[in-house]
Amino acid sequence: MTNTPGYNHYKIQLKDSVTGASLTASGGTVFVAIAGTSQKETLTDKFGNSVANPILMTAGLMDFCIPLSHLTVDLYIQTAGGHFEVVKGIGPSGNNEYPIDTEQKRQTYVIPFNIADCVAATEKDTGFVLPAHAFVLDRLHGCGVNVTTAETAGAKTLTAGTLSSQSGGVAAGFINGSSTASLGLVIGTNGSLFSSNAPYPTDEYTAKNISYTLVTASVAAAGFLILPVQLV
Repeated sequence: MTNTPGYNHYKIQLKDSVTGASLTASGGTVFVAIAGTSQKETLTDKFGNSVANPILMTAGLMDFCIPLSHLTVDLYIQTAGGHFEVVKGIGPSGNNEYPIDTEQKRQTYVIPFNIADCVAATEKDTGFVLPAHAFVLDRLHGCGVNVTTAETAGAKTLTAGTLSSQSGGVAAGFINGSSTASLGLVIGTNGSLFSSNAPYPTDEYTAKNISYTLVTASVAAAGFLILPVQLV
């Protein structure tokens, strides 16, 4: 990372921790969060032009700037091959490369959700896409929610699944109405894409974008979706 006038500049290449080679396959997504939160950071390029967040990586490379007033960020990284890495508290003088263990097939997707980034009762596309030839595992294997800001008024819930506007998408397919009323880990309520607690094969339908929905009148809910994914 380098300093660009008015900004902290991050330019990070993903590497294979086994071979040391750069991960250059097309695809991959990075959600850049304000450090210690699930709220997305405001990003620009080095010329001050707005950059979409999450970032769609090119050849395993992420390149963005944040305001100088924000000293660190948290990164939620999904590689083109479906591996997932969380890197927290990254400052402007950190590493320019990050290793990914491509031999590890069991992954835990930690996907930020935040009412500040969506509209209550409206499905939100997270920008993360399920990999092909993989299984999403159900509540018995850790599918659930980590609530970091709870709803204090009334019984509020979150659902998560695949984007319903895509073919075969089911908005409540993975988590069907888990509570956001209390802080901490909440075991997911299985959605309809899990049949008798069986894993969901990602090749089952063409819908691949992961989505979430916070119910009507949600005003504070924030945290992280926890999706266990088995790559093959």
